[in-house]
Amino acid sequence: MIDLGSGVEAVVMYDLVGRAIGITLLHEGCDHGWYTKIDVPWVTRERPQDVVKVECWEPLTLHEVITCACGFSGSIRDGRWTTEIERKQAQSYPVPVLLTIEGHTVELGLIHVTFDRNTVQERKDLAALLRAYAEKLHDADDGDN
Repeated sequence: MIDLGSGVEAVVMYDLVGRAIGITLLHEGCDHGWYTKIDVPWVTRERPQDVVKVECWEPLTLHEVITCACGFSGSIRDGRWTTEIERKQAQSYPVPVLLTIEGHTVELGLIHVTFDRNTVQERKDLAALLRAYAEKLHDADDGDN
């Protein structure tokens, strides 16, 4: 049994000749575990989504998000269970910054925002965009004189 943390344990299942064929996951608060087949040639599957890809065995890392019948979901990265919320918090996404003055809108650029809203970094990124745009306006004014 592999302790993945966060109350989740994994048991690698083997066929009669000792080849890994799947992983059973158990988690706190749920009376049943869930079994997922792994993507290896000797495992039968009806559809590609019936299996998960093992990216690494040591430490255990699976490619896909796994969801229990009770709704509990997450993924295994570097031998640790990561919930969807934790995974999303680690991701960032680009957000365009727009400035509207007297009805004219200008896109200043992009800042990267994380799910957990790291506002300190967002303010720094936004300040840098505003300074760059102010310098651009200043240089344009100097060219007109």
